[in-house]
Amino acid sequence: MKKHWCSPPSVPPCLCGLIPSQLSSNCTTTQFSDSPFDCELNDWAKAGLKAPSFVRLHKLATMEKKLVEKVFGMITATDFQWVLETLRKMNQKISTV
Repeated sequence: MKKHWCSPPSVPPCLCGLIPSQLSSNCTTTQFSDSPFDCELNDWAKAGLKAPSFVRLHKLATMEKKLVEKVFGMITATDFQWVLETLRKMNQKISTV
């Protein structure tokens, strides 16, 4: 599954996973939060984003591909690994509750 930055109308860029007819997406923001579920992107410029950004992993949505207005770029392999590691930590926290 390729990971792209994309956006439906009137929504900030999202980290989207392309699935045949739908996208799974996480909110992306430039606002810092000390939430353990926010993942800072070190290679934000290489990924096509305009400012230092964070992926909010606890804000997940799905949408139809036809709603995507623009594809901005792709997350780097390094940042994608960081996102996966943060998801693993998030899953561990949920599992221990």
